[in-house]
Amino acid sequence: MIHISDRMSTKKIAIFQNLPTGGGNTIYEEIKRYLDSKYKVQVFSDNISNNDVSLINILIYSFKNFFFPKKRIIDEINSSDIFIGFHSWITKSPIYMRGIRIPKIYFCNETMREFYEYSHKKIQTPKEKIINFIRLPLKYFNYINTRSSDIIISDSKKTNINISKAYGVTSKIIYPGVNIPIYRSRSIRKKNQIISVGAINRLKGFEVIVKSTGMIPKNRRPKLLIVGNGSNISYEKYLIKLAMELSVDLSIKVNISNKQLNQHYSESQLFVYTPIEEPFGMVVLEAMSYGLPIVASNTGGYTEILDKKTGILVEARDPKLISVAIKTILGNKSLYNTYAKHVKQVAKRFSYNRVLQQLDNIIHHLQ
Repeated sequence: MIHISDRMSTKKIAIFQNLPTGGGNTIYEEIKRYLDSKYKVQVFSDNISNNDVSLINILIYSFKNFFFPKKRIIDEINSSDIFIGFHSWITKSPIYMRGIRIPKIYFCNETMREFYEYSHKKIQTPKEKIINFIRLPLKYFNYINTRSSDIIISDSKKTNINISKAYGVTSKIIYPGVNIPIYRSRSIRKKNQIISVGAINRLKGFEVIVKSTGMIPKNRRPKLLIVGNGSNISYEKYLIKLAMELSVDLSIKVNISNKQLNQHYSESQLFVYTPIEEPFGMVVLEAMSYGLPIVASNTGGYTEILDKKTGILVEARDPKLISVAIKTILGNKSLYNTYAKHVKQVAKRFSYNRVLQQLDNIIHHLQ
């Protein structure tokens, strides 16, 4: 249990979350801030120490709380009027959700992709496959808990389809919101730099961007900045080695502050994104709010908010095609300015006010 709001109101909302830093946590914080202003809010999380998350301990914790959840916690949650669940990085859906008897809303931004998506399974190492086999009970727990929800909220049509295939249920699509930067200091000058953001692992496909950057002539080649909220060390080393081989000026920054990330967005010319079947991709919306044209592979939920004036979508995760798209935008000032102006206009359509209004409608419908 993390926090109990001081505010009293006629309605009580119980929230569960155990999110790492990133887009999902940003959305949670905005929603939590809003709910705190209207309701009495109580927040719950996984009662497992971050220093004690070995595979065996996660399995013990999951079995124990799925089959024998603590009565005190369940009773506290059931004393509220509405339950809102966000992801747990340990069990995906809240582990004791099936035992909750009040109306349940579950923000499901992705399935347990390691079990359901071929594209995910294809890149798993033998060790990862063995670990996921041992983790199969978590797949079952997540399936039961997700299906117990009264309302599932997804963040894109792609995620909605994935949820339907994995769990046999439908969801309500609410696209995430973004805060538009009010002011960007004129002292922050644009660099000859492109940026990509996301957890540094193979699913994000950063090697495609490194290869693409290496295909740009040296006299025009931009620096490449990758910002991650967590890193697979072996994959990060691979990216650094690849960049050195291709003479790409690569900088990788991990777990930086929001203020630092905002500065990097402001300094960059272009946002490049080539993940493998990304459910949505909050970072695309963030980059657009800073007026960065988008070059991306046409494979994720983020494509649903893009159009022909937001940048260039490439049909395949092909380094050569991505490279051509980068050169096309950076080499044409008029085209660049058109894209830069339009992406901000598109981003403004995705305000948090819209997200919160839709959530409020759902809460009132369930009461």
